[in-house]
Amino acid sequence: MLNAFQRLIYPLKKKEWFPILLILVLACCLYFYRINFRGLWIDEFFSILEI
Repeated sequence: MLNAFQRLIYPLKKKEWFPILLILVLACCLYFYRINFRGLWIDEFFSILEI
């Protein structure tokens, strides 16, 4: 007998989960790769353009 979670997940096949998991893993990798990066704020960007 399946519980409610298993009844929800059971019809989904591995092929259906692959794109979702791929996007999630890629997003996590990119997030952690740039975690120490300090981006330019818009006013800093315009100051650089004026130079």
